[in-house]
Amino acid sequence: MIYFMKIYFLLLIAFFYSVNAFSYGLKIFEVQDQQKFNSISLYEYAEITNVGDSNYSFEEFLANENKLKFEPIKGPSTNLGFTESKYWLRFSIKNTSEVLLHYFLETGRPVTDHVDLYLMSAEGTVKHLKNGDLIPFDEKSFPHRKIIFPLDLHPGETYQVFIHYQSDGEVINLPLELHTPNSLIISSNQNQFLHGIFYGVLLLAGAIYLFFILGLAKKVSFYTVSMWFLWPCFTCHWMGISFNTSIQHRAGSTKMQFCLLPVFQE
Repeated sequence: MIYFMKIYFLLLIAFFYSVNAFSYGLKIFEVQDQQKFNSISLYEYAEITNVGDSNYSFEEFLANENKLKFEPIKGPSTNLGFTESKYWLRFSIKNTSEVLLHYFLETGRPVTDHVDLYLMSAEGTVKHLKNGDLIPFDEKSFPHRKIIFPLDLHPGETYQVFIHYQSDGEVINLPLELHTPNSLIISSNQNQFLHGIFYGVLLLAGAIYLFFILGLAKKVSFYTVSMWFLWPCFTCHWMGISFNTSIQHRAGSTKMQFCLLPVFQE
């Protein structure tokens, strides 16, 4: 009887260790070529945890990492909804080539307040990169309208990547698109073309309505024209285009951004 009890407890311990190992044993994403023309989503290689109101520093997060409940990412652009909770995401990446590789990781929405990435090598060296809506444009880790982090991966090295997301109640999205330099340029060119069409149509509609307001001279027409001209200003901020051409004003916890110049570029 005692023998079977020992076997039972050994199997129970092995089970819990295997569950723990599975949580930590996500597939490591391996890269060896930075010349590809397509990006790849890393959602299958990542997992995330909601820490609520806990304002962990990176050191505090590492100290509590084993106690936190991580869940897999559900899709290539998971929507966490409107939230003020803080999230931590993690995955591993390895450079299997014999040369230094340069990649770019796109994540979050342009209007997410704070997105911090910590790139930790096998030796424990940590590189901190910061981005987000509340970070001045010239202090961002990469000067782009989107939230993008440059990743320099040394040959044969395996890295753990930790990302901290913090919003003031806005929607948090989780694209985890890993770009090569080629795919980032192609993506930027495609977005630039589409934005040009989008804003061109809005401004053309505003100009047409302006023609009618001059003829009708009605107050309702003035409001309609104002909407068509202010809508591009709103979308400039929402898409992150206005970040390097805007005035930021704060009053307590209120943040307002006024777009001075619509920019049809990345």
